[in-house]
Amino acid sequence: CTCAYACACACACVRALSAAVARAQDDMMLQLSVQARLFSRHNVPCDVANHGQEALELCAQRVAAGNPPYAFVLMDNQMPTMSGAVATRMLRSQGFEGLIIGMTGDPPGSTDRDEFENAGLDECVDKTPEGLEVVEHYLLEHVVGRRDARKG
Repeated sequence: CTCAYACACACACVRALSAAVARAQDDMMLQLSVQARLFSRHNVPCDVANHGQEALELCAQRVAAGNPPYAFVLMDNQMPTMSGAVATRMLRSQGFEGLIIGMTGDPPGSTDRDEFENAGLDECVDKTPEGLEVVEHYLLEHVVGRRDARKG
């Protein structure tokens, strides 16, 4: 994949035309599932960040190269080097205004999940088929729909 943020999940970044998607995660099975089920199926290229620090760097590099910031970020929480909660908080403190969807296996009510949900996410979903459906809804609405509207 080549591109930067528009959708993030702490492990990968994706860009579609002038919209951009980033995804950051360290869960290989989830990474492959999200890639195949969502991004590939909707013909959205994807860049991958292996942890939160790398996601921040991809976002910064994208803007420094003169590209618009990512529109959508899919962020995992439990990652090495920097968690999704910390990365999300830092993105927001740097003025990132795009959509950030968190995806986590942390149970509702847990300290880690509460911290993640309160870090600046627009939505937090479970790492389940139902959670992937919610992510797909946001991807279709905020990336694919806008891309297709520009084509028409």
